[in-house]
Parts: sequence; structure tokens; C-alpha cells
Amino acid sequence: MTITGVGAGIGAPIIGIGNGISLAGSAIEFDIDLCDGNMRGAGINLGFYIGGKLVEKGLNKVLPRVGKKFGEEGGELRN
Repeated sequence: MTITGVGAGIGAPIIGIGNGISLAGSAIEFDIDLCDGNMRGAGINLGFYIGGKLVEKGLNKVLPRVGKKFGEEGGELRN
């Protein structure tokens, strides 16, 4: 469906909302680990977050379209 663009009008905002909810959940889990004194768990959560961002940046160098929003310059299927 990504290649055809079918549903991109509703799919792109839903992806953004999902990413925001995921980030909020990760932040809450990190905060709970810190409040409970679970430094190992907090470090693991932070490490996965930072690692994910680094992987995304690396993929953007190899695959320039990764991370681009629908309709954004360099993204898939611009209008």
C-alpha cells in the first residue's frame, strides 16, 4: 500500500500518532524505572531509544527515503 499511495492520506497521520504514543509510553516507563530506583531498566530503555535514533540516521544515509513523510521532498509518491 505504501508504494501505491492508497490510504496514505489517513495512514500518515496515524503513523505519526502511533509514534507519539510510543514515545510517551517509553518516557513514562523510563520515569517509573527512575522513581523505583531501577537504574538498569532506565538505562536499557534509554539505550534502546538512542539506538533506534542512531539506526534511523544511519538508514537515512544509506536509504535516503527512510524517515521521510508522505509528500515531503525526497519522500515516496510526492503530490
